Amino acid sequence: MPKRLTDRYDVDAIRFTRAAPQKALARDLLGVVDSIRPGGSVFYILCDTPEDSGDEISVLIDGDTIIHFELPRLHFKRTRVVGGPPTDIQIESLEEFRKRIGQGRRRLLLDRAVDDAHRHRA
Repeated sequence: MPKRLTDRYDVDAIRFTRAAPQKALARDLLGVVDSIRPGGSVFYILCDTPEDSGDEISVLIDGDTIIHFELPRLHFKRTRVVGGPPTDIQIESLEEFRKRIGQGRRRLLLDRAVDDAHRHRA
């Protein structure tokens, strides 16, 4: 059955919190994110791109900060096994990120995630 168009903007699928890191990847990412910028409460995986050396990941933290990093892997074709600390770390404000990505699908997902983060932080 084909996915509905609105499924691509489902923020529940990309959200994790300290109280409920539902997937193994979210539990692992929580430690990585805390090592880069500690203290967040609600997180959204905006981008998870597999590369030869690891995964390029972008995470929205509390609806106001974006962190980008690469997470090295020991075995690319197997289940994710983290091969070391995050590399190529970049921290960006929400406004900088919005300007950089412009309009479109990524922006719609970002705006929904930001709205959802504000509801979950309250």
